[in-house]
Amino acid sequence: MLLVMLMVTAASAQTIEVASLFQPAQLSGIWKHQMGDNPRWADPAFDDSAWPSVQMPDGAIEPGSGFSWYRFRVRLPVNMPKEVLALMIGAFGSGQAYEVFWNGQRAGIEGELEGSLMGLLLPRPKAFPVPGNTRGAVIAIRLRSATFPFLYRLNRANRISWIGASQAIDVIVRA
Repeated sequence: MLLVMLMVTAASAQTIEVASLFQPAQLSGIWKHQMGDNPRWADPAFDDSAWPSVQMPDGAIEPGSGFSWYRFRVRLPVNMPKEVLALMIGAFGSGQAYEVFWNGQRAGIEGELEGSLMGLLLPRPKAFPVPGNTRGAVIAIRLRSATFPFLYRLNRANRISWIGASQAIDVIVRA
């Protein structure tokens, strides 16, 4: 019985409950992380239960040069704002390019995922529009990064990811 309870707790630990979207909501909490690159990892039905868990945003891993994926689930409230929703992904490391998937569909891309390290950007948050007609979603982030420690260290505020009405998220991005 204890094992079943632990398994249920582990599976639900990666779902972030959002109480309201009338103000932007932080997507801090337990995310799953896996080094490597496999397009199947964007599929919301993919079983990521064996992946290591990281506490975000403080657990963002700078893997050096290479690909890794982050995944988490979000449950949205019943009362939704009428505005378009946006998902803002915080910065992960020193040099990065990434694409974001919402329930398996690409929501957006930032930087150049293929090619030389010159296509990697200085870390900066970016917002992507997402459908607001669902109560929940699996968010998958395919990250290509390179550690450039001589550039600068990210402060915690730039690593936080958010979800909310597009106009409110735009204010955070511009800050």
